[in-house]
Amino acid sequence: MLYHNITAVELNIMLNQGVNFTIIDVRTFEEYKSGHIPGAINIPIDELPTKLNELRNKRILVYCKSRVRSQTTARILIVNGIQDVWCLVGGLNAWIAAGYPIE
Repeated sequence: MLYHNITAVELNIMLNQGVNFTIIDVRTFEEYKSGHIPGAINIPIDELPTKLNELRNKRILVYCKSRVRSQTTARILIVNGIQDVWCLVGGLNAWIAAGYPIE
């Protein structure tokens, strides 16, 4: 199974409809501190292997700045048996460009 691609607009609609995602920002902690999608948790891509068991059986949305790290993360999650994985097209840049808030 492959991961799902989702745009910032689609994600915002789903969040407003109450769809529950575990939102993971895979950027570095310094990048995360500078601003992230509200409710996102920070799991830098290099720490992902230690967090796989915590992520099982959840709907996961991953994002980074533009999309490169999040695509890699999505593939890692899928290969490790996590099936409900979503990847934000354009990353945080797209979220901000659409006018959505960061915290």
